[in-house]
Amino acid sequence: MSKREKKYLELELRDYPAVLSQASSFYDVGYKIVFRYLRLKEAGKWQSTDNSLLAVAAANMMVAFELYFKSLILLTKGEYETGHQLKTLFQELPDEIKVTLDKKFEILKATAKGNFPIIKRNAPVYIESYNPWTQNISLSEFLDIHSDGFIEWRYQFQTRFTKTIYADFSLMHVLYLCIVDVLKNLPVIREDEVIFEPNIKNHQ
Repeated sequence: MSKREKKYLELELRDYPAVLSQASSFYDVGYKIVFRYLRLKEAGKWQSTDNSLLAVAAANMMVAFELYFKSLILLTKGEYETGHQLKTLFQELPDEIKVTLDKKFEILKATAKGNFPIIKRNAPVYIESYNPWTQNISLSEFLDIHSDGFIEWRYQFQTRFTKTIYADFSLMHVLYLCIVDVLKNLPVIREDEVIFEPNIKNHQ
């Protein structure tokens, strides 16, 4: 390990509560946008021109997952990871954490919120009218679809016209609940160190 890498690792180990709190804040922003969509849709006030807000929600939630995965790697392996790909970061987790997340995902996806949208984009952002995978996908398959989510949703022209990208907010929330449960059960975590859950009622 280089001196630079060692310095980053020491900083991350010292500041991981702040990093986890930041991850929760990113997720909270995205979650609030999704709930705004649900309220406006129910009132018949959501316009297709508002769909870009859901792209903002997706980008925020994806960066939250990135920070959660990096924190789990740091806390369980003492390693500092870079990069944005969720699938790659997931593969770096200890086997027992991966197995736990897989099992929890399989259990919780059956309770996924059916009214949460799935968004799709190859040029404009629009709300998918059906579930392209009917939620019968594994966590590994979900991560394959969403692995580059932060890169793809943060900047509309990054992948414009080159590929179709998705964000399934129901399954994203399932993954969030799985990660939070794993974090809460890590022996290095103290309840008074970090706010794990968004400050929103009925978030589960």
